Amino acid sequence: MGLNAYAHSVLANVNAVWAAQAPPVALPSLQYVAPGPFDTVSADCEQVVVSVDAVNRGAPGEPLGVYVRLGEWSATVTVAVWRGCMPSSVSVAAPVAADQNAASAITHGDLDIMWRNVEQILGVTPCQHHGVLIAELLPIESVVGGAKLTVAVDLLSV
Repeated sequence: MGLNAYAHSVLANVNAVWAAQAPPVALPSLQYVAPGPFDTVSADCEQVVVSVDAVNRGAPGEPLGVYVRLGEWSATVTVAVWRGCMPSSVSVAAPVAADQNAASAITHGDLDIMWRNVEQILGVTPCQHHGVLIAELLPIESVVGGAKLTVAVDLLSV
């Protein structure tokens, strides 16, 4: 399986994981595998994006060192969910606390689903090993915010 096919399978798993929540959590309809790394994706709308950010020498999550087993390679992959739920204000006053709390419930919910379901999201056969690099909230851009999961996956079996 190549990198692009792996990324598309991860995107399908994201949909399955969010749909399996009780109650199911709807995802934005704009969903794609990015043609470039995560830091080149525009954060101007609601979307779900899977990006392949880099291919690295070594096993997932291992620092590059002097000794790397022959043939070991891993890829850095990011899954991001942006939501258009950030509160805004029509004046210079800050948005009300209730709106802030409602937005945080949405973004924290996506982050919670990500880290609790890493195995299901990345579990694309034949990928066997992965390591979470970071799960975090995305910077807020206007009314768009969200969560992302960045992982390293073993390429020996992808």
